[in-house]
Amino acid sequence: MKKIDYSYIARVLASLSGIPVRIFRNEMLCDYYSLINLPKDPMDVFRDEIFALKRHVDYYITPLFHIYGIINSVDIRIVIGPTAQVFANDQSLKELAFKADVPKDEIPDFVDGIKSIINMPLESLLMMLCSVNYLLNDEKLELRDILIRNEEQQTIKATVEQQRTENVYNSEPEQALHNTLQLEEALMDIV
Repeated sequence: MKKIDYSYIARVLASLSGIPVRIFRNEMLCDYYSLINLPKDPMDVFRDEIFALKRHVDYYITPLFHIYGIINSVDIRIVIGPTAQVFANDQSLKELAFKADVPKDEIPDFVDGIKSIINMPLESLLMMLCSVNYLLNDEKLELRDILIRNEEQQTIKATVEQQRTENVYNSEPEQALHNTLQLEEALMDIV
């Protein structure tokens, strides 16, 4: 049996995706890779919920619609995230920083760091997880095998559409004039 280099997998995933990746062995953090320097790991706020997920490939969506992808393999757990499809406002991110016990003077760095993490569609994240799952668990999964939370999907879709609408209507008139193609595409997406 070939020995798997979990650290290498995590490092490559973090580099390719721009999303933090953690490796746990028996629920103890072994490695953490991220292109973004965060004062505290926001995953700690949702650790219990994330660790309760036992399927080989799973995901957790936080109240701020941040997504964490999880791969379970024997005693190893890889957690990728947060990423999002919906942008959280600064006040919500400050509340997350408070919950993560970020020191007051580091909250602006935490908020900026979270905002700079690459936003990845849930389906893309899950396909990445399926690929790694195949390497680790020799199990071929498809999106239909994982996407069972239809209610969460509908909530995310509605929130993304609302955010697009707000962005269109709240954009500066001068900016909208110079981005008419972008405006038209956004309106077509809404319709």
